[in-house]
Amino acid sequence: MAVDKRLIVNQIYSTSIQLFMDKGYENISVNEICRNVGITKPTFYRYISSKDDILTNYYFDIPEFHPVINKASEQENDYLQLIIDTFRNSFSHYLSLGVDLFKSHIISQTKGLTQLTGYDENFKNTMIDYIEKGKKYGQIQNEQDPETILEQLMAILLGYAYTICTNPTDDAAELSDLESLMIGVCHAYTDMPEDVHG
Repeated sequence: MAVDKRLIVNQIYSTSIQLFMDKGYENISVNEICRNVGITKPTFYRYISSKDDILTNYYFDIPEFHPVINKASEQENDYLQLIIDTFRNSFSHYLSLGVDLFKSHIISQTKGLTQLTGYDENFKNTMIDYIEKGKKYGQIQNEQDPETILEQLMAILLGYAYTICTNPTDDAAELSDLESLMIGVCHAYTDMPEDVHG
């Protein structure tokens, strides 16, 4: 009888996330996940490289993280609004899973400090396309290349995530503030007049 890889992976993900939410990320071991799924540890590692990857893939493989198709914004060529909508929906989804799980995700993302973000290629390519079109239509004045702008937007999202994780009741952590910061990045000029610097 053939093993359905997708079924096993889905069981690992759904069981793990439920355990993380019930008992806390740090309190759950790979052994406990295997016990609850009904698989062996070698089977777990055949499909999943680490416990951290479960959390990372769960966050980055959700429809809410993928670019939002806002028909009104798209028809009006409002690419800046499409960018903001995508980030706002992603951030709202993250928080809906609880601050503790979100905090564990952020910590797992920054352990090595070798990369700022873990977004997938579809997300990256679509957002770069939105940024390029936003520049074309004059909605984004930041003169840096689209990939750098995307990195800056992701850095703001990550910084905001830290704010939420360390100060979950802080009024400064409202989505409108996040949007304002993102708009600021999109409107930033890199070549400032000499008198501005001095």
